[in-house]
Amino acid sequence: MKISFLIIVTHLLITQVVTAENLTFEEALKAKAIRYDVKSETGLRRMFLKIKNNRKNKIKVAVESGRFFLEESGQYQPFVVARPVAIRLEAGEEREIWMEGYCGNSGASSPKNNLKFNRTKMGPQLLCEVLQQMNEEKIVSKSLYQKVIWHFTNNHQLASVCAQDLDSITLKKTIQFICAKEKANPSWYSIEYANAESGDDLEFSGIPTQIKGTLSFYNPQRETVSVELANESGETVRVIQVHLGQPQGFANLPLDLSLSKIPKGKYQVRVVNREGKSLKEWPLYAS
Repeated sequence: MKISFLIIVTHLLITQVVTAENLTFEEALKAKAIRYDVKSETGLRRMFLKIKNNRKNKIKVAVESGRFFLEESGQYQPFVVARPVAIRLEAGEEREIWMEGYCGNSGASSPKNNLKFNRTKMGPQLLCEVLQQMNEEKIVSKSLYQKVIWHFTNNHQLASVCAQDLDSITLKKTIQFICAKEKANPSWYSIEYANAESGDDLEFSGIPTQIKGTLSFYNPQRETVSVELANESGETVRVIQVHLGQPQGFANLPLDLSLSKIPKGKYQVRVVNREGKSLKEWPLYAS
């Protein structure tokens, strides 16, 4: 009897030590298991979360990828959680946590100090799925996370989803995942933007600076070809490159185009021969 009693007690103690109820942030809110406050601060980890366990048992709360925290006026950018965060809380415990919040609206102002974010919701399902896939790939590029978020929250063109601090294979895999979900084709080019004057990574300047891509085409005979930029009316606004004696056959020409003196708008990049005949054209959006 004593042995059985000891086994039962030991089992209960072990269960109390290791068991914690697992809840998503959404589940915890609906069950009123937590109380939270979010405010903004300057710095790299500018989202300050205070969370309290309302229950008499320990819980583990997972703040989901794609969760938005919004301030009341709508004037300021909402915070977006890109990478999930698991928070373990003892019974009745209150914790304060610094989190990395990304911008959820490229057209809104950057959050100021001590601004309260008293509403929360999950973002678009497609965005959540892409963020989850990026997490599974263990992507850490802050630049890519931000550009992916703006693609879904502000309809930034797919060409803007690029990053210098990520290998090309992983970047391509992410873009292919987005294209599969959106039933779209990958962009043939990438577009880069100037940094915001404030220096704030969460602000979007809206000033395109560079287009990079590869022009793949077939040249029917050996001759000189030109790479031109044409406006919507078909008028050539810039001769980008001239290739003397381009060999016959398939060609891949790298394109690195500065947009510093080109107005925003829709354009076409085209390869033309000496007679001005277009061998191939590619759409381009400098916006």
